Formats: sequence, structure tokens, C-alpha cells
Amino acid sequence: MKHGAARGDDRPPVSRPGEIVGGRYVLEEPLGVGGMAVVRCATDRVTGRRVAVKLLSARFAAQPEGRERFLRELAAAAAIEHPNVVRIFAHGERPGGGPYLVMELLRGESLGDYLRRHTRMPRPQLLALAELASRGLLAAHESGIVHRDVKPDNLFLLGPTGAPTGLKLLDFGLAKIMAAEAITVGGVVAGTCAYLAPEQVVGDPVDARTDVYALGVVMFRALTGRLPFLTDSQREMLARHALGHAPRPSALEPSLGAACDTIVLSALRKNPDNRYASMAALRDDLDRALGRLPGPPRGAPLARVPDAYLPGSALARSTLAFLAGDGAGADLDVVSARSVSSVSSVGSAPRSPVRRGSSTAARPRRSSSGATGGGSSRRRRGGRRSSSDRR
Repeated sequence: MKHGAARGDDRPPVSRPGEIVGGRYVLEEPLGVGGMAVVRCATDRVTGRRVAVKLLSARFAAQPEGRERFLRELAAAAAIEHPNVVRIFAHGERPGGGPYLVMELLRGESLGDYLRRHTRMPRPQLLALAELASRGLLAAHESGIVHRDVKPDNLFLLGPTGAPTGLKLLDFGLAKIMAAEAITVGGVVAGTCAYLAPEQVVGDPVDARTDVYALGVVMFRALTGRLPFLTDSQREMLARHALGHAPRPSALEPSLGAACDTIVLSALRKNPDNRYASMAALRDDLDRALGRLPGPPRGAPLARVPDAYLPGSALARSTLAFLAGDGAGADLDVVSARSVSSVSSVGSAPRSPVRRGSSTAARPRRSSSGATGGGSSRRRRGGRRSSSDRR
């Protein structure tokens, strides 16, 4: 069992069986361990209920402003009551440690675990599960919460392993701070990088359409068996999400048909104004593809042509110009020469187009050879599946 993936380059928080958290939850065996958190089974001494307790690293308590914001967002997430969102029973802080949250104990596996075994999921099954995910995300959006980190490891499949019967979204309230940890001065963790919307890549504000994009990437990955963009370079992955076009899913898997192309490619548009306007619109198209609503999927209308991301700040323009300059690779399908020219005209790309402490903008890295970016990995790997494709 896995309650969400965590970065593995730091020590997880210390915990032990028998420890009591929040005055009532007795910790038991671990369910999963990562760099940011450990998840343990526990028993509620008051109700006798079995629960899962997620303990986060103490470094989350290091900055009071960030800690308070995190706890407020977690409280808002705990208020979401929906059958497709994991229930949060309690949350708080351990004395001398980091935050914790108490969740319902789930039985099953994440979509990420499933895809690491099976590569892809049958079309009817995946569309049905994506429709459940859209319902859970819509409930969050209606509560004013954007997940920001929709990916296979945060979609939990309920029921027998390999034959899921339901789905719950994980890590609401944690997504913002976990994404900040995943994208650091050392680069972007590939698993997170592979699902970032263009606005996240350049550090612009996010909204519900950011989750639409990420769910589109999840559907592409699960339906075709690969990510929309194949590269071993984190910087090139960011460039492709900001500037590149995804291929039609049916071009990779002809049995998927036009309906899947319409839904997935509408979700994956670069400009948020060209995507589904809401998670409700995406849900309705999934229901049409499943035959629950009449007619074929309608897709999202093109409000802006060409479909290019338009950065909303000077920092975002600099970041996009930096990615468009030489970090995209020779075979990057650039949206349009005109759009790249317009962002490049802002000025020469800075050495590091990132505010100190920014968690979403691309950061250049020095390889061992001294070149900025991914070195020789900037070349397309000729169809070989990259390490990030297994996410």
C-alpha cells in the first residue's frame, strides 16, 4: 500500500511503533517510507478505528509563515467530503517535529503502482477511473483548492490489486508544499516534472485548469503506455511542457480512437484558455466517451490561436525565453515561431530565471562537463523509454 510518493534524498521523520500521536493515535507498522514522510498504520484509542497516519519531516516547521499557511490549507482540505477524495480525520503537529495528518486506511494500490506493472490500462477502465478523479478534483475546486500535483502516485485505486473498483485522490493540502520540496535548487524531480502544466513550469499562478492539464497527462500515460514527451533531461521536459505539442494518443495506440484524442488533447493545450474551462466540462466529456451522456466528446473550443502559452509576468517571460532559447532540443515541436520570438524579445535569457525560494520555475543546472542543462541527454533518445516515462 502506498499513500503517495515522496522525494527520497533526505531522511524521513523518525517514528516508532507504540508512539502516540495527537494524544490518541497509536502508531503501528509502516505502510510506506519516503524522503519527506513516513506513513504508518495506527489505531484510534478513542474509537478503535484503524487509520493511516502520515508524518512529515520537521523541516516543514522551520519557517513559521510557511507552516501556518500549510496548516490552514490542510484544514481546508480536511473539510472536503467526497467519495473520491481520501478522508482526513485529524491533523496537527508533533512536539518538536513536523506536521501529521490522520487519514482513512485504504486497501489497494496507486495508479502509479499499477502502471509500473502493466504499462497501460484498458481504455474503458481508465476512462471510468479518470471520470472518478475528475469528480474528486471538482469537489476540491468548488472548495477553492487546486491540487497542483495530480499524478499516478496520487490516484489510489480501491479494490483487488489489478482489478480496481474505485478511486480516491490523495495528498490534498499537501500538494503545494510537497511540490515545493520536489522542485529545488538541484533541479526538478522527474516524476513531478512530467506532469507540470506550462503555468507551473514558468511560475505563473495556477487554477483549476492546471489540474485539468495534469489529469490529461495522466490519461495520456495510462492509455498509451508512455508520457507525452520522452526525454531524460529535466530541463527539456520542462521546455516540452511549456512549448511542445503532445502527439495524438491514437497515433501511438490506434485502438483508442478519436474520442480519446479529443479529450486528452483538449486537456493538454498550452494556453489554459484553450483547455476545458472547468473540471466539470472534462467530466462531462468523459461521461460522453463512456456512453453516459449523449453524443461524442465535444472537446474544448480554441479561444486563442495559435495555442501557445502566454506568460503572465516578467519572470515567467524570462523563464519561457530561457527554455525556448537552447534548452528545448533540436526536435522540440515548438508551438509557433511567432510565440517564441515574442517571448524572446523580452531580453536575453538570465542565467537563472528564478526567484529565490520559487518552487515552480525552471532552474538551469551545471552538468559535470560544465554545460548548462542536461548535457548529452538533451538529444532525443530515439524512442527509447526514459527513466521519467516509468513514472
